Amino acid sequence: MLGQSNLLLSEALLTLVDNGELREGSDAYLAAQKVISEGEAALSDEEERLWREEVVPKLGDGFAS
Repeated sequence: MLGQSNLLLSEALLTLVDNGELREGSDAYLAAQKVISEGEAALSDEEERLWREEVVPKLGDGFAS
């Protein structure tokens, strides 16, 4: 079961997809899904780059780590 912060992140990702800011199935989207399911520590170097450069800025300050 998703924790509350993961649930919020999951909802935020769906909003980005709905708004056309992130494409479902893209590498950045998949990296974000991995953060939700396994945490940032599980990301490869490339996934971490995608997460930090392509997803986090779109999420806003509430999700910056």
